[in-house]
Amino acid sequence: MNNETVYMVFLGASYDDFTKKMLTWCVFVNNTGKAINELHGVMRFKYTKKQGVQIAKATIDMNKVFLGEVAKNEGILVNYNIPVKGLTEDCDVRFSDLKGCFDDVRVTYCD
Repeated sequence: MNNETVYMVFLGASYDDFTKKMLTWCVFVNNTGKAINELHGVMRFKYTKKQGVQIAKATIDMNKVFLGEVAKNEGILVNYNIPVKGLTEDCDVRFSDLKGCFDDVRVTYCD
């Protein structure tokens, strides 16, 4: 990690066929060099285990009230329910089953 940005580390997920959503577990790591109190960006995932699976992009908007203060080199664990099309039964999703990215990252630094 050498770029000054916020990294998303995907830990895993669980797909629920009844709701057609994937509960994801991610850690956002502040590698900006300064404390932040707002984080915005877009998470995108691609399921690599089966063709035709579509995972909705997730827009992240963590304001000061939600995020608080994340010091440099610290992280925050978050869970998101993300809509999915193309899976037909409940399953656990491992790190190796997805490719993902966190784009359009914007932060607000603490004063």
